Amino acid sequence: MKTTRRKFIAGSMLATAGLSTGLNVLARAGKSNHGEFVPKMNDEFSISIFSKHLQWLDYSEMAKVAADMGFDGIDLTVRPNGHVLPENVEKDLPRAMDAVTKAGLKIFMITT
Repeated sequence: MKTTRRKFIAGSMLATAGLSTGLNVLARAGKSNHGEFVPKMNDEFSISIFSKHLQWLDYSEMAKVAADMGFDGIDLTVRPNGHVLPENVEKDLPRAMDAVTKAGLKIFMITT
């Protein structure tokens, strides 16, 4: 049987896709074929907006606009020229977090 490069690549891609699909199914079921526990994957994921895009707004307005646009959270800038300035972090970071929480969002990460 003669195998061409094209057939070999196509077969390899199909085998890889099949293996990947099988592992994903096992992971979603919380099982593995080696006996160890694999946590069940969450079907939902969160989407945050980078606060630099809302830089002109104060904390409450930033959070309200992000919530109105349908985001789950905010990636807050904590840096020079950011929403929270490093020299004011002890005072302003809690204020920003309160505003985001009141809008029903979360701060999943900060960018420094």
